[in-house]
Amino acid sequence: MKDNAGKIIRPITLGSRCAADFEGYMPMRWMDNPDGVLDPQTEAEFALIDQIRGEKGLTGPYERKMLLACDLADAGQARKIEEHSRVGHLQYYGIQDCPERTFDEKVGIMSRFAEKIIAKL
Repeated sequence: MKDNAGKIIRPITLGSRCAADFEGYMPMRWMDNPDGVLDPQTEAEFALIDQIRGEKGLTGPYERKMLLACDLADAGQARKIEEHSRVGHLQYYGIQDCPERTFDEKVGIMSRFAEKIIAKL
C-alpha cells in the first residue's frame, strides 16, 4: 500500500512490529455494508497483511475483526460477511452514536441483536 507521495506504508505497527506479526488486525473504521463489502483502504490493508504473512511464512491462525455499524437481518448475513471479506469477528456497535436513547432502549437493541443474530450462529 502506498501513501499519497508514493511511499510504501505498512498496516498499523506497534513499535517496529507490523500487524501481520500478531494474531489479528482490526482497522479503526466501521463496517457499514451488511453484504461484507469492505472499503478500498481496509481491503488494501488486509491484502498487504496477507502478502507480508506469506513472505514471512506465517501460516498460523489470523483473525480479521471489524466494528459493525449496520443492522443485520439474520445470522445468514453474518456468515455472508465472513465468507466475502474473511472478517470472522464482528463487534456490534449499532447503538454507539445514539445519545438520545436511554440505557434501557440500548439494552433492548443489544438483546434483540443477540437473539436474532448471535444465538443463531
